Amino acid sequence: MDVAGIARVAFTSEDRVGDVIRNFNADGFSSLYPKYKGGRPPKFTLGQRQALRLDHLHDQALCGPKGAGERSSPT
Repeated sequence: MDVAGIARVAFTSEDRVGDVIRNFNADGFSSLYPKYKGGRPPKFTLGQRQALRLDHLHDQALCGPKGAGERSSPT
């Protein structure tokens, strides 16, 4: 099947089909897998997140759910 036919079947442009074919010929099957990257950098480091979690668990242990700012279920 030619590039134009593949583009029609895949509902994409001929340029995109050509790019995929060239990438596949250069890199093989690994070129078909997505390469995730980017996104917003984390605001807290792993150590900071763990410290916050421990502080929250400590507050709950000392004060219970009401003291930690959480609503308790009505009994």
